[in-house]
Amino acid sequence: MSILEWFAHYWDILIWVILLLVGAGLIRFYLGSRFSFPALIAGLSFIIFLLGKKIERDNQRKSVQDILDKREKAYEEIDNRNTSASDAAQRLRDGSY
Repeated sequence: MSILEWFAHYWDILIWVILLLVGAGLIRFYLGSRFSFPALIAGLSFIIFLLGKKIERDNQRKSVQDILDKREKAYEEIDNRNTSASDAAQRLRDGSY
């Protein structure tokens, strides 16, 4: 794997690492020597980890809501008698709703 392929594959992680180092450097610059650089990196890493977990949880909620919306649409179509139950179930499995 060449360096360009590696950068192309891990570009999102590299952005977070660069932001982490810049943030730690800025905090260290403005607050002086009250905080050690490794402690700043550890603290910022923990904050980024928590933000990532929140984003992951929000994405899972969104996907569950999409599934529930598709199911509700399928049930409404069955209730309206626009299609047979087996056809609606097949469409729901295929994800064509």
